[in-house]
Amino acid sequence: IPFTFGATREDYGTDLLYRPNNGSGAPQVSFTEGNFIDYRAFDRAGLTPVYEFGFGLSYTTFNYSDLRVTKLNVSTYTPTAGMTPAAPTLGNSSNDTSQYQFPSNFTAVPLYIYPYLNASDLESASNDTNYGVEGYVPAGAQDGSPQPLLPAGGAPGGNAQLYDVLYQVRATITNTGSIPGDEVVQLYVSLGGEYDPHIVLRNFERLSIQPGSTATFTADITRRDLSNWDTNAQNWVMSSSPKAVYVGSSSRTLPLSAPLS
Repeated sequence: IPFTFGATREDYGTDLLYRPNNGSGAPQVSFTEGNFIDYRAFDRAGLTPVYEFGFGLSYTTFNYSDLRVTKLNVSTYTPTAGMTPAAPTLGNSSNDTSQYQFPSNFTAVPLYIYPYLNASDLESASNDTNYGVEGYVPAGAQDGSPQPLLPAGGAPGGNAQLYDVLYQVRATITNTGSIPGDEVVQLYVSLGGEYDPHIVLRNFERLSIQPGSTATFTADITRRDLSNWDTNAQNWVMSSSPKAVYVGSSSRTLPLSAPLS
């Protein structure tokens, strides 16, 4: 199961927002729980769930053995540097607002948003009492000049080196029962920091295994898998805290483990 069954609602450590809590403004959720949600919250609180994250039933049984962790040689992480291109200029760049009004013979569909103005005066067309107020447009929002690239950016999904494979993990799974069955093998890592969850899921694989047979679970651990977000550096960083890998059938059943040196 992809979530934890707790004995009580309070066991989850945080709750849903059931009613507006900010007067006439938008509801405010502060996310004080951080990343301690679901099984991470249960682990931190030392609570025993009814059914843990990753739990599953089977008509057969499985044995886990022979955990092998291979460290790969990869280049040092280099934050993205440089500048973006200047923002393109779109349209005809005319400031004549009469060119953008609804055509005289146009029939509008009610409630549909059109790219036309209903008046040549921009303040009237905006129908916004805050139009023109200082801060109406965020600072820098109209600056189309080249901007510094984000250290964690540079490619779809972020800096490409975040997805360098640092470790390859293998384990042997044996069907010790008398009938065929599927086992969802799960890989968790411990980031080791004082404020990190006990473990976090990083990979899984469903294996179909005949009775008496074995299958090999394989998974990669990337640099991103072992990194924390640094709000000051605005980048992903790997801390010096000791790290470890765990392999098992759920977040509470992890018979195999090894340090990540």
